[in-house]
Amino acid sequence: MRNFPMNEVFPSAILKPSLMLFTKCCTFCFFILSIFISSSVVFAGTIFVPGDYATIQKAINVSSTGDIVSVAAGTYYENILFPGNKTITLISENGAVSTVIDGGHNGSVVTFAPDNNSTLDGFTITNGSTLGNGGGILCGSSSSPTIANCIITDNEAFAGGGISCGASSAPYITNSIIQYNSVTGDNDQSNGGGIHASPFSRPTITNCIIKNNTSGRNGGGLAFNTADEPWIVNCIFSNNTAAVNGGAISFKNSAPVITNCTFSNNSASSPGGAIACSNPLPGTAVANSILWGDSPNEITCDSATISVTYSDIEEGYTGEGNINADPKFVDEENGDFHLLNDSPCIDAGDNSALALPVTDIDGDDRKIDDPAVADTGNGTLPIVDIGAYELNSVYIGAYELNSNVDNVDNPTSGGGGSGGGGGIFGDILKSSVIGYHLDGYTSSGIQVYMPVTRGFKALKGAQEYVRSFAPNLAEFIRKCFDSLERRADANKEGFLYRIGTHLFPALGKVAESGLGLASQKEYMDDAYTKTTISVEEFEKLKKRGQAIAPKTVK
Repeated sequence: MRNFPMNEVFPSAILKPSLMLFTKCCTFCFFILSIFISSSVVFAGTIFVPGDYATIQKAINVSSTGDIVSVAAGTYYENILFPGNKTITLISENGAVSTVIDGGHNGSVVTFAPDNNSTLDGFTITNGSTLGNGGGILCGSSSSPTIANCIITDNEAFAGGGISCGASSAPYITNSIIQYNSVTGDNDQSNGGGIHASPFSRPTITNCIIKNNTSGRNGGGLAFNTADEPWIVNCIFSNNTAAVNGGAISFKNSAPVITNCTFSNNSASSPGGAIACSNPLPGTAVANSILWGDSPNEITCDSATISVTYSDIEEGYTGEGNINADPKFVDEENGDFHLLNDSPCIDAGDNSALALPVTDIDGDDRKIDDPAVADTGNGTLPIVDIGAYELNSVYIGAYELNSNVDNVDNPTSGGGGSGGGGGIFGDILKSSVIGYHLDGYTSSGIQVYMPVTRGFKALKGAQEYVRSFAPNLAEFIRKCFDSLERRADANKEGFLYRIGTHLFPALGKVAESGLGLASQKEYMDDAYTKTTISVEEFEKLKKRGQAIAPKTVK
């Protein structure tokens, strides 16, 4: 572990006590709050790309176990290797949409060496091409990496166009989009346009959208070969194709657990448009899932070992609680698989299903009762819905919008910003919205902006100022702030939220006055300019249908 350098000094003698108070308050408050956020506080060195090193690989090479490599927005033309002798976190500063690793069709874009357990968070992985496995990402044997918040797109390989899970590996793949990847071979080992799992691997795949992948053999979306009980939870499979079996998923000699997933418009030339299996092992289970509109049929297996329960399957399938009824998606043609109010999948799932998630793919509670709907599922009320979404929100990227309220904030309203961090950010100083910060994209590509207040601007400016002379401290504060914000927004009435709404207005005022007294107020303007657009610019985009500001109602 690395501690913060002790020799960092202030660059100016004119720094006033108020800004020093801000820095001390941030350090102390985030230290205390982080105790509530996690079971321990880990102090790790942070390496910035391109600030400290021009390339991601150079930063990885000089890092030590526990370090964070933080990457600024941009496109990096590299092929990345995580060596097996250290565990680090590689994270983007601005998310996958704006941070791209382009493999240049020169092998796997990202490789985790055998036994590596590092984290890859917030990147677009693209243009990987290999005659071997893992065009986008290759997980070496016995590795257990975490792949989170990534877009893995337009890669190709012999097996595992998007991701290949090596023998005995156990990657955790979450909150990611895996799309337009392909495998082009024509033998039994050329499988898994999106993801391929090698023998004895055990991937866990949650909250992922797997779409538009193709396989020259089996498993347009996923293919498992003698895998050890992979878990697939809260995932959407759409428009994947296979030249032979399993438009979405193909597996043999494996026992996957598939819970609360949605399958639609997947296709194969042989039976099993959604799922095709050969010799499924005991423990294979499909539950609380929708399989609808896949071609030429939904499920084809050669054994009675597979358990399919409390699922909505077109043309029906034998199993407890299964139904055969139009799931009534919001907009299937455009990839919106939320449920309409009269969907038969509402309150029709099984509360005892294996790997039942606590939240849906939106992050909303998994068990929400609809009093207007008869409970046809299994368990004590409330009963979980069937499919990847619970009926209470409209999916727009990482945000949760209540379906019965206006989902666009009034840019002239006082302070209450919301969505994507608005729980705390929107409360800072209770001031009017002065701009909008790009924070993501909807599933159809519309830009999602969160409202920005004067307090947010001040805190951002103070962070940039502190970073100019103490980058490790600033990065530590930012990560604690982000972590607290995410957890506070998940529970609007909870302890962390109450602390945040009192703490951050005060820190915003201290930051603003401190920067002014230190004659460094230009940091506020510079940070604001870099991260936001004006209210007028936002309004223009909104009128053209190119932008939206989320509004969360709890």
